[in-house]
Amino acid sequence: MYIKGKPGVMVVGKLVYANFKKEIHVAKKPLKWSGQTIYRGWDNSGNCPACVVTIIPTAQRMQVLKEFWTDKQDMVTFTNAVKTECNMLYPEAKYVDYADPAGENKFSTKNGDFTSNAQLMRDECGIDTKKSEQNPIMRYSSVDLLLSRIDGMLIDPGCIRLINGFMGGYHYPEIGFSGNHGAKPVKNKYSHVHDALQYVAVKIFGSNMVNYERPPDVSRAMNMRPKNVMVA
Repeated sequence: MYIKGKPGVMVVGKLVYANFKKEIHVAKKPLKWSGQTIYRGWDNSGNCPACVVTIIPTAQRMQVLKEFWTDKQDMVTFTNAVKTECNMLYPEAKYVDYADPAGENKFSTKNGDFTSNAQLMRDECGIDTKKSEQNPIMRYSSVDLLLSRIDGMLIDPGCIRLINGFMGGYHYPEIGFSGNHGAKPVKNKYSHVHDALQYVAVKIFGSNMVNYERPPDVSRAMNMRPKNVMVA
């Protein structure tokens, strides 16, 4: 949707990441890759795949360079498109890929064999993903931990869907008009790129959460009626 001529989102519910601040976590200029290892997160368990491309400049920081998503596409076509663009943007890069463990779930093919989206990525695209963490609390908290740190996360301004998700597109739905909210974020067009981000963040920074407890309702958490949020 557009608000005053600029892209924006309508928030209906409670933000998943109340620590997010656009002026802090979104870079003013496009981020640059400097030749280091690239870590990709994949939501590869359905027909709305997504991928985020990240780097770790220092031990406690993550930068999101690129997002890929589609509202409906088969896994092989999507993965090959991501692979092709990454090869152009980051020539000779070394990749580590983390994905939804559910991407390994088998399904039957037309010829009666069984495969999975993860297996198709390996066989047809040459990308071997590692299983990430399915525990949602660990996943949300790994991203929340980065947002709470000074310079913990920086996002390229071109990652519009990811940014709009942080601003409210990715949220806990309100149950009726009760003021209470569901235990899981709503599944929508923003959730897939956010799942992808969580899958990579939790594998890299999950071990740092030993002494970290995500507050159940942080101070800036928003229980709200519909509100239009402008994205510059």
